[in-house]
Order: sequence, then structure tokens, then C-alpha cells
Amino acid sequence: MKQLFTNILIALVLILVSCTKDPHVLTENSLSSLGTDEFVFKPCALLEEPINGWKDSTKGTEKDIFRALINPLDYNQLIYMAGYKLYNYNRSTKSRKMIYNDIALTPGTPTINKFGWITFNNSQMQTCTIKSNGDSLKILASNAFYPRWDYTGKYIYFHTNLTLKRTDMHGINIDSILNYSILGVAKTANIVVSTRPSLQQLFMKNLDDGKETAIIVRDPRYDFLVFDNEDENIYWGYGAILTLNLKTLKLDTLVKSCPVAPLNTPANPNTYIFGTNISPGSDKLTFIYRVSTPVNRLKLYTEAYVLQMDLKTRKITEIKLFD
Repeated sequence: MKQLFTNILIALVLILVSCTKDPHVLTENSLSSLGTDEFVFKPCALLEEPINGWKDSTKGTEKDIFRALINPLDYNQLIYMAGYKLYNYNRSTKSRKMIYNDIALTPGTPTINKFGWITFNNSQMQTCTIKSNGDSLKILASNAFYPRWDYTGKYIYFHTNLTLKRTDMHGINIDSILNYSILGVAKTANIVVSTRPSLQQLFMKNLDDGKETAIIVRDPRYDFLVFDNEDENIYWGYGAILTLNLKTLKLDTLVKSCPVAPLNTPANPNTYIFGTNISPGSDKLTFIYRVSTPVNRLKLYTEAYVLQMDLKTRKITEIKLFD
């Protein structure tokens, strides 16, 4: 009888725990069954461009994807930019909602903070914020470019008139730095990464004490530079995906790019990698992989794949947005 009572008590505790757990809150591990097959990259080739350029049949459509972000409030949701519109896609229900219809394609944007707010530029080059569900659109500033959240998720950096500004979520200016631009923002401290093209060098600066450190001498494209959530490494992707360990300064190539076309040749790679992002709290690096296939000698068909890399295993899988 005593053993029976004990078993009943344990069962009641387990039922109580399962009932109090929110069934709508998903952890990242619960998504492991979505897109588990490792992605296979397509063969790479150089396409000779016509005199008047290619006409792309997918340009401006909902499959013309340029950026994808995991929603930190629900890892089951993917915020993505396609055809100059912003969408929220639920991977479990396979439902999508357009949350903004006039977004600009500017380097490094949109970005999302840990509270599920998105910041971006619209076509008028205004810095805007919006909730991941499409509510509470705000226009914070005009003539304000490349907005990024700071490490607290409460303030936004953007560039205007050769000045780096930081504002709160209501557009109230907090501070400014003249003649300064940034490429990436740390996740745990008030640290940013900038570059000086004349020196072809990358710098990391602590905006609290003003200390600046040169971390790499190189000249790739850093438009989509992101920190991991421990601020141990930075990643960027523009044709390839590279990473730099900030302690050892070891540079590594995670995904190789298509070969560069010879000089004075009107040719471009048919595959392209860019749009790296690591959402707050996530151990997945998302990026876009685009493959262009000639339909005829003037027309292309481009497929855009949303991929994610597990930063621990470096396994790459596809997040499928369309059947």
C-alpha cells in the first residue's frame, strides 16, 4: 500500500509539471526534426553576363529571399525578407504573414533583438522598428541608415550625416560619434566593430571606455558581420562564410565561395552566399544561399535557400519555406 501511494504521488507530480509547462513555447532543441538532412551545395560556375544584364524571373517575388532571422521569442518562427517585404513564417504550422511591405535592402539589416523587435530601413531610408508579429510599427528617424540593436536590445545604432547615433526605442537620441561607422555589434557588452577602408583594417571598440583594438588586416566585404552570443567569435558572409576568433585572432573559412571571375571578364558566379545572422540566444548561424540558372541567353531563374549552421557541429541544414 505504501509503495502504491508513492507511485500515485509521483504520477500526480509529473502531471502537474506537464500541465504548467507552456505548450506554445518551443526550445531550439525541439526543432531538431525540422530540416535534419545535411544540405548539399550546388555545383558552381561562372555565367557570362549579357550586355544589358540578366533579367531574373524571381526578382521581387516572395521567393526572392535576401535575409532570414530566427525569432528569439519563438525559435519556430523565421523572420525573412523577400521581394522587399518582411514576413513571419511559422515552421510548425507552415503559415506565413507579411508584416511589412516596403523594406529596403541595406547592408546588415533587418536585425532582431531579444524582445522580438525588428529594426530595418524602409524605402524612404527611415529607420523603423516593428514587433515580430507585425504590430506597433514605429518610424524613429529619417535619413538614417543601417540600424542595429545594441547588446541590451533597448537601443539602436544607425548612421546619419557621417555620424553614428544611438537612440532609444522612441527615437530619442542618447549619444553620437562623429565620422564613425560600424559593421557589427557585440551581444554582451557595448562593443562594436568598424573598418577603415584606407587602412583595409578591422577594429573593435569599446564605446564605454573608448578603447580600440585592431583585430584583422584584410579587405573582404563585412556587410553582414555578427557576433556569437558569447562574443567569442565574429562571423561574416559575402560570397563565403568566414569566422574570426577574437581571442586567438585565428581566421577560418566555414563555407567556401564560388571562384572569382577573371579580371576584365563579364562573368559572375552562379552561386552566392551572404546575409549571415545569429539571433540572441541562438546557437545557429542563418544565411542565404542563392543559385542562378539560365533559362535562356537573357533570362535567369534564381533559387534562394535559407540555411542554418549549427555552430557547435558546423552541420548545415535547410529551413524550407515553400513546399
